[in-house]
Amino acid sequence: MAAASRGEDYPIYSQRLERDGWALLQSSEHRYVRGRIETMQPEVWRKSDRSGKWMLTSKQRHRNDPHGPWYDMTYEVSAAGGKTEPAGIAADWADWDQSNRLVATREAGLYAIKLRARREPEWELLADFTADKPASVETPAWAACW
Repeated sequence: MAAASRGEDYPIYSQRLERDGWALLQSSEHRYVRGRIETMQPEVWRKSDRSGKWMLTSKQRHRNDPHGPWYDMTYEVSAAGGKTEPAGIAADWADWDQSNRLVATREAGLYAIKLRARREPEWELLADFTADKPASVETPAWAACW
């Protein structure tokens, strides 16, 4: 397992990735510049599909946007053995599903991505969650005071 005591959520995040078959290829390196975190080297994870034909690579960089996500995640998919150039997957999240499909989310959609050697990945919308919004609920009295 990866280091068990880095940051607030890292131990759980890294252990989940390892449990799900991801391998850490490169640890991240950061520095603080004028109160902001600058990524010197992204964290890189890789996972192959069950057939061993395709490799999915994830790169994570820290962001300094107080109103957006804490991290920029980028994904690339390539044929195992370096037979093809990696193709970028413009997604918020990506992984292999239980049917060995590459699936990804972006904006409010869940997609399956069809892969073929030397061709652009083909995106198929599986579910559109655009209309789904959380319902407002009133805070119970017992939870309003600490």
